[in-house]
Amino acid sequence: MSLEQKNGNSEWKHGLFACMDDKKVCCLACCLPCFVVGKNAEAQGENCMLHGLLACVGLPFGPLLRWRLRQDKNIKGSMLGDTLVYGTVPCCALAQEAREVNWAMPEQVNRVEAAAQEITRD
Repeated sequence: MSLEQKNGNSEWKHGLFACMDDKKVCCLACCLPCFVVGKNAEAQGENCMLHGLLACVGLPFGPLLRWRLRQDKNIKGSMLGDTLVYGTVPCCALAQEAREVNWAMPEQVNRVEAAAQEITRD
């Protein structure tokens, strides 16, 4: 994998601080970040379980996955910017990426919400 920078000319579909526009995704990003990292990786053709587990042990793959997503979608930005975003507002970054790759569609979020309710009932 080459870390050379492509000059993107597109913008993110959703702003970084628009994470509260979809409260369910925002809550998932804040409360279950390992799950969201895994699902974002899966949407990019990566292994969901591997990335989710690596995020659980604190390995900082967030900026790399964000960089890859920007490259794939031809979105403006830099690796330095990706690193700064993850260092300051990681939950907003995760929510923005989830909405960009469209895994966080209502039916998937509702399934996660239903599973969480089942767990809390037991």
